[in-house]
Amino acid sequence: MSRCLTALILFAGLCVPLAGFSRETDKEAREARLAGMRRIAERFKVRVAESGEPRELPLVENPLLRFNDPARDFHDASLWAWGSEGRPICLLAMEQYGGQWWFELISLSSAKLTAEAETLKWTPQSPGLEMQPVPDAPRPAGEAVRRLPQMRELLDRLEAYEVDRAGKRFELRLMAKPLHRYADPEHQLQDGAIFAFSYGTNPELLAIVEAAGGTAEAAEWRIGFARCGAAEPHVLLNEKEIFRLPYAGRTTANDPYWNFPFKFPADKDK
Repeated sequence: MSRCLTALILFAGLCVPLAGFSRETDKEAREARLAGMRRIAERFKVRVAESGEPRELPLVENPLLRFNDPARDFHDASLWAWGSEGRPICLLAMEQYGGQWWFELISLSSAKLTAEAETLKWTPQSPGLEMQPVPDAPRPAGEAVRRLPQMRELLDRLEAYEVDRAGKRFELRLMAKPLHRYADPEHQLQDGAIFAFSYGTNPELLAIVEAAGGTAEAAEWRIGFARCGAAEPHVLLNEKEIFRLPYAGRTTANDPYWNFPFKFPADKDK
């Protein structure tokens, strides 16, 4: 702000409106960044080949999550998903570190898929998610409104943490609300949700909980995990480790999790 403008504000006794102006400017900048992130997400064309010819999947209209992580030096980020019915096929996280953007592509499918934007082409060669039965789980409730508390109770039994490349351990907390809720009864999926274990508000590990079966009465709970960060994730149930992945120091476009920096053309991300 110029000295002349500052002097004029002080002279007119407008200190309170100045604070309001600052907040409005921050809000507008935040909205502008979100619009830019949306345009970047829209650049990606995601296709899946479950049977027959590959088909293009729509981008879920709104981000599943908006978050930051000042402790790790990034202050704005978002998580996007592609899919129509049932579980999203894949996710995209965008994180702004100063003037640089980092991206994470995360497969949540065993199907063959691709995601392309500009010169980027992601073709994971292995499944991004393996679902397993939940030990000692009750039957899923018949009503959707009762199944959500059941999902939370199942996840509350877990302990999650991550280890960075320096060997430092970070405890992860389960975020209170699911990032996304879905169902696909046609394909024997009665209910499902994506939850996140986070460091602060930064999702580091995704937990996918589903009631799978031909009918709600015959369904059983299944759970799977997917990384949403490079650190080494660990999940314990009754002090027994049930999930672990190595540190993702160097990932490629053939991996089910790919993290990378990229600069989109200026006229595409403004």
